[in-house]
Amino acid sequence: MFLGGAIIDRFDVYLDGKLVKDDENHNSIEVAVKKLDLKIATQYCVSFDAGYGFKASNEVEFFEVVLNENNPPTGEHIQAELNRIDFVIGYSDIFGNAQEPFDKRGKRKF
Repeated sequence: MFLGGAIIDRFDVYLDGKLVKDDENHNSIEVAVKKLDLKIATQYCVSFDAGYGFKASNEVEFFEVVLNENNPPTGEHIQAELNRIDFVIGYSDIFGNAQEPFDKRGKRKF
């Protein structure tokens, strides 16, 4: 995803249409990924707080999972599980002008 020259106003993660909140030890993406029906060996997740800045044409990976190689799920199952996660990212340009939020809900899928 490309948001360049942007300051994050809000970063919301949804699982099955419901807003996911951080818990005591995990950010909202980690919480959502852990609830997927996937046998995950390792995961890497990034969440962005309000005020985080992206430079122009900055590409960011929100999360990466490595599945357990023993009896891996089908590609269709993996895709269906990943499509349970949605993002809404509110942001402003570098001059403070609010931009239309990036809203993945019901649109682009993995």
